[in-house]
Amino acid sequence: MESPFLNILNALSLYPPRNQAAIYLTLEYVNLGLGRVFPYTYFLPYDDDYYQMVECILYKEDDDKLSRVLSLMRMDLETLIEPLQKAFTKTGKIRKNSKISPEELVPYGMMMDVMSRILKRFHTMTEAEINQLLEDRTQEENGMTYFNAIEKLSDGIAMDMMGNMMQFVEGSSF
Repeated sequence: MESPFLNILNALSLYPPRNQAAIYLTLEYVNLGLGRVFPYTYFLPYDDDYYQMVECILYKEDDDKLSRVLSLMRMDLETLIEPLQKAFTKTGKIRKNSKISPEELVPYGMMMDVMSRILKRFHTMTEAEINQLLEDRTQEENGMTYFNAIEKLSDGIAMDMMGNMMQFVEGSSF
C-alpha cells in the first residue's frame, strides 16, 4: 500500500512547475497561519530548497531550474515521511514496535489534510489562474515580498482548519 502522503506528492507532481510552486507557497502560508506546525518547519534542507524556489519565482527562472528545485523539495518531504511509512503496516495500522507516538502523527495528518485541501482548490483553477497567483505580489521597502492572492487563499484554508480543530476539541471529552 502506498502511503496517502506519497499519493498527495504524486498528485502534486502532475502540475506544471509554476503551479507546483504556487501550491508549495500556499502550503507554507497555511503553515505560518497555523503557527508553524508542519513537520518540515525546522528541516533545513527543505528550508533551503523552499527559498531557492521563491528566488526562482521572483527572478522568473526557467521551468527547468524550477523543476530541479521542486524535485529537491519533494525528496526532502519523502525523507521526512520515511520513518512514518515504516511505522505502519500494509493495512494502515501502527506497528506494535513503532517508536512513533500518536501525538507525533498529528503534524503529518494536518499537513496531509492541508495539502489535499490545497489540491482541491487548485484542481478547479486553470494553469493561467494559478500562475496569476504568483504574479499578485508586492515588495516592501525592507525587501520582503508578499504573495497577496496566495496569502488570501491560504488564510481561508487555515481558518477552515482551525474551525475543524475547534469542532473536534469541542466534541471531545478530555
